[in-house]
Amino acid sequence: MSILPKGDSIQIREVWNDNLEEEFSLIREVVDNYNFIAMDTEFPGVVLRPVGTFKNINDYNYQTLKDNVDMLKLIQLGLTFSDENGNLPTCGTDKFCIWQFNFREFNISEDIFASDSIELLHQCGIDFKKNNEKGIDVNRFGELLMSSGIVLNDGVQWVTFHSGYDFGYLLKLLTCRSLPDTQAGFFDLINMYFPTVYDIKHLMKFCNSLHGGLNKLAELLDVERVGVCHQAGSDSLLTASTFRKLRETFFSGSTEKYAGVLYGLGVENGQRPVSVSARVILSGRWGRPGRCGKRESRMIFVIRGFVKEAWRWHRLNSTKRLGGHILPEMCVQFSSTKLSSTRWLILHRIPQGKVTWIMLKE
Repeated sequence: MSILPKGDSIQIREVWNDNLEEEFSLIREVVDNYNFIAMDTEFPGVVLRPVGTFKNINDYNYQTLKDNVDMLKLIQLGLTFSDENGNLPTCGTDKFCIWQFNFREFNISEDIFASDSIELLHQCGIDFKKNNEKGIDVNRFGELLMSSGIVLNDGVQWVTFHSGYDFGYLLKLLTCRSLPDTQAGFFDLINMYFPTVYDIKHLMKFCNSLHGGLNKLAELLDVERVGVCHQAGSDSLLTASTFRKLRETFFSGSTEKYAGVLYGLGVENGQRPVSVSARVILSGRWGRPGRCGKRESRMIFVIRGFVKEAWRWHRLNSTKRLGGHILPEMCVQFSSTKLSSTRWLILHRIPQGKVTWIMLKE
């Protein structure tokens, strides 16, 4: 059944800290068959504007994005999965599933925010007190997202609307660091974690009759909303539905040449990663046993010219420490050693010291 099914057949799966792992388990099961992921976030607005001289408006836009994402905290994330034909997963139920993740870090009593943004979210039903008490820990979310199969996967196609901030917050969770100082550095990370991205706001530039925000565009295209406006789950579903209608109506079903551009930021995205394809082969917290090859393997990495060593054990409960911190944006290919003719890359999550293994295909 293609987007959009009837509203009463949609289940917005609310994700809290106590069911986070269970929901990610479902996501790992659906991502291969439903590889279009529409995404939306809710955050505390824009509170900072940079002062200084900038080369162009895109540099100013990026500095504004960086300053705000570095300071503020994510409130909600919505994900809608669909296949090439617009079908949604059912996850073994009689309803079509989308996901809404609720985070705990934002505290309305302590953190800075744009008052109009928070008032709007409150009016739309977001319960900030409940988020504080039952919401998701962002560090745990980052670990599960890394091993979910939806990032670092060039088989996944991300669908968004004016999404610089959305990706900024996800990169902040994935890297546990502030955003890069430059747009080039930012797009290097985008290309690594989200190899194929469509921004509907960018696509609208090639449709002369279209204008406005997501709600206006959906109205013009006669796309119906399911759920509450300005809640991330409903907005992600509307994004998925609108993209599908836009692609069929204005682009004859083909939008590939418009991928990789985020509206309002630089078009020149910097170099793409060396690897053509990357997929997580281990799912869950540490992954599936029995797919790691030898019991013990020693690997040599060259990180910015400095050699580091890492040890890997087949038994998941015997995983040994790394020889040094290896951050995602610092990873390069081995200088030596192969495992079963497959090259490996290790991504080190700080500060917990946990790892995710990635298989690179050439």
